[in-house]
Amino acid sequence: MAETPLLEVRGLRTRFATEAGDVVAVDGVSFDVERGQRFGIVGESGSGKSATLWSLVGLVDPPGSVTADRVAFEGADMMAMDSEALRQLRGARIGFVMQDPLAALSPVFRVGEQIAETIRCHERVSRKDARARAIELLGSVGIPDPVSRVDDYPHELSGGMRQRVGIAIALSCNPSLVIADEPTTALDVTIQAQVLDVLYTLSEERGLAVLIVTHDLGVISRFADSVAVMYAGRIVEQGSVAQLLREPRHPYTEALLVSQPRLDTERRRELSAIPGAPPDLVRRISGCAFAPRCHRTNGRQQCLEEAPLLRRFGSDHLVACHFAEEGDGIAPTPEGRASR
Repeated sequence: MAETPLLEVRGLRTRFATEAGDVVAVDGVSFDVERGQRFGIVGESGSGKSATLWSLVGLVDPPGSVTADRVAFEGADMMAMDSEALRQLRGARIGFVMQDPLAALSPVFRVGEQIAETIRCHERVSRKDARARAIELLGSVGIPDPVSRVDDYPHELSGGMRQRVGIAIALSCNPSLVIADEPTTALDVTIQAQVLDVLYTLSEERGLAVLIVTHDLGVISRFADSVAVMYAGRIVEQGSVAQLLREPRHPYTEALLVSQPRLDTERRRELSAIPGAPPDLVRRISGCAFAPRCHRTNGRQQCLEEAPLLRRFGSDHLVACHFAEEGDGIAPTPEGRASR
C-alpha cells in the first residue's frame, strides 16, 4: 500500500472580499508533498503562490476565506482544526520561513531570544537549554561565531544572515515540513545560492520536506525535485523539475523558461517578455486564463470559452492546456536539474 503523503492538498480555494467583488486568489489547487521531498511552486506575482501557503497553515484573516475538499498533514485534517490547534502545529511540526526576515523578526529582541521563544512555546525546556539550542541552530545554518551572534539584534545582521536566523527559527522544533515563502527574493545572487545550499543540506541531512514558493525558475531548478506552475490561482503544469525543464508543455511554462537569462546566449540579446498582463481576478474567467497572452490560442473559441482541466502526460506530468500536444519542444535550460 502506498505511503500517505506528508501533506495532501485537494481543491484548495481562497477568496478575498473587496468592494469591487470577490478576488479568487487560489482556485481549486491540489498537490501532494511527500516526506523528504523538495516541492516548488512557481509563477508571476499575483499568481496565488503565497496565498496558497498562507491558506494551508491558517494565516489568512478576514476578509479572506479558505475552503478545501481536503487538507491533511501527517494524516490529520487541518481544515477541522481550530486556530489554537493550527498554532500548535505551526512551529512544532511545520516550520515557516517568511519572505522578508527583517519584517518577520522583532527589532527589539535579540535573535537568540526569538529562537528560544519558539522552542519554549512548543516544548518544556529551561531558558538555559533553549539558549543552548539557539546557539546550536545558528551554527547549523552557517552563521559564524554563533556564541556571540546569538545576542545580536536583527539590524546588526546582513540580509543573508537574517534569513539564516529565519531558517533557524523554522527548524527550532525539528519539524517534518518547512514552508519557505520567497526566501531568496531580497538577496543578491551569491547570498541566494548560500541560503538555498543551507536549506538543501538540512533537507538531505534531516530528511526534511520543503515546500518553497518563488517566481524564479532558476531557484526551482537548483533546489526542488518537483514543481507546480501557477497562473491566476490555478496550477497549469506540474511534474518533476527535470521533466518540466526538458519538455514544458504549457505555453505559460514555456514563456517563463524563455524569459530567464542564460549564460550561454549572446550578451546583448534582449530577454523575452511575456506579452500582456495577468488577468483581473475579480472578473469571472470563462475560458483559459492565459488565453489573452498565449501564442497558441490564435482565436480558438475553445481556449476563450472552456477552462482546461489538468491532463496527464506520462507518469507524473500534468498539464492544463487544450493543445498541450502542440508544445514547442523548447529546452531553454540544460536538460534536467542544474548540477549543484
